[in-house]
Order: sequence, then structure tokens, then C-alpha cells
Amino acid sequence: MSKIAAVILCLLTLLSSGCSFALIETPIGETLSIKEKRAFEGNWLTNDGELLRITIGSNGELVAGGIEFNEDKNKFTAKTHKFVTRKVGDVSYFYFRMKKHGYLFFRVESEDEDTLELFTADIEKFGQSVESGELDGKILKRGKDKDKSDVILSVADPSSTDSKLYQILAAKDRNDWFEEESVTYHRFKRN
Repeated sequence: MSKIAAVILCLLTLLSSGCSFALIETPIGETLSIKEKRAFEGNWLTNDGELLRITIGSNGELVAGGIEFNEDKNKFTAKTHKFVTRKVGDVSYFYFRMKKHGYLFFRVESEDEDTLELFTADIEKFGQSVESGELDGKILKRGKDKDKSDVILSVADPSSTDSKLYQILAAKDRNDWFEEESVTYHRFKRN
């Protein structure tokens, strides 16, 4: 299983205790308009056959839902996740609220209106930048043996376009800040 698929699997199954994440304390960027959010609505399918439905909830947040099979219990379970959408420069991001320490974020790219590519942050690159002081944040060791590390990114003013983190997220090129591999979704039905 690819690194990004494992991260998304951890997110969708809420097994965050077994995965390492790059998180941000508060989403940064401009809130998307309802019209911009509607571009993400629909039924989406990965190349591996995983189904995801995205719709706009009553409060204007995007809501994603999918079905997961639990082999131990021999049954399917529905999963629902609300997420925040922002535009940092010209780049869209999905921010998923985690139970602790902030938001998991995905860079969103698309070849056309019926394709979504989600890229996860490169945990090692962001971690090294926090350790060196290039970016504000902290490294959180956790797990039974403290063998897992999360990178918690922070910015003094989430609305500022001057921070180093904003500049990284707004860059047209992913450079080495995001994993090269993405999870690609293809829309097969609009809402």
C-alpha cells in the first residue's frame, strides 16, 4: 500500500494512533465560495475502486462519506467526515479536523473538473523544517514506545500571506514538500 493510501486509510478509519501525520493547528487560506465548493460535489471513485461521496452540508462545510469493510466483524461501516476547504494562493486544500492537535491537510489538484488528486504533506520534510526553525511548530512523539511522530505546524496569524508556511502551500510547484504519489479520484456522478 502506498504511503498516501495508508494516510487516507488511517484518516477514514480514524486509526490515527498508528499513523504519523503532518498537521496544522488552524487552516490557512481564503474560504472557498459555495460555487467553488460545488466543484467538489459528486460521487468519486479511486483507481482501486474506493467510493467517496462529497456534498455540501447545511452549514456550508463539505462532507465526505464512504463505506469501509471490516474483515474482523464481517460487515460494512459507513464513515462520514466534515472538512474545511481553503485556497492558498491559487491552490486548494482540504483540512480534516483530527481529534487532537489540529487539521490533517491535503493539497488538491485536478487535471479537469472530473478528476481530483490529493497529495499529503511530506512528513519528513516538514519535520526537518520545524526542527531547524525554518517553520514554526513542534514535533509530538507518541505511541506506546514513542515511536510515532506527528509534525504540528503553526502560524501566528492564519490570515497572513507573509508566513513561510503560506508561501510553501501557495507554491504552484509541490517541490519536495508533498509526496509525489497521490490518491486520484474520478467523478462518475454529479450531485
